[in-house]
Amino acid sequence: MGTAHTQDSNGLTLDQWRDVLHRMVPYAQDDPLRRRAPRHGVTAMLHARLAYKKSGGLPCESMVLLTQVSIGGLTLRGRERVREDTDVRVELQLGPSAVVLNGRVVHCTQTLAAYKIGIQLRFAADE
Repeated sequence: MGTAHTQDSNGLTLDQWRDVLHRMVPYAQDDPLRRRAPRHGVTAMLHARLAYKKSGGLPCESMVLLTQVSIGGLTLRGRERVREDTDVRVELQLGPSAVVLNGRVVHCTQTLAAYKIGIQLRFAADE
């Protein structure tokens, strides 16, 4: 599968993520009065692959649905609970291109049909 940006194993840089975010949500404007990093709902059904290690170090992968994006994080819906402070890797398929983002779970809340998973993004160093 092709990638939208040149990436190494560290995932996207912040500048690359900004570019992807503005293509996903063209109306996205930074609004410092509302919050530091405004969240934007995702209207298209965007699936992602979430990779992480369960307690005990066992690798795990699951498919999740992307529901919100911001410059600093993502909100996902998935069928499995992921513990807070777990390092994760998110692969988003955007048409023919894929982007890889690294982050950390900041909350995982059970809802009626799924888990709502909040991810704080970590970016590769800009070179």
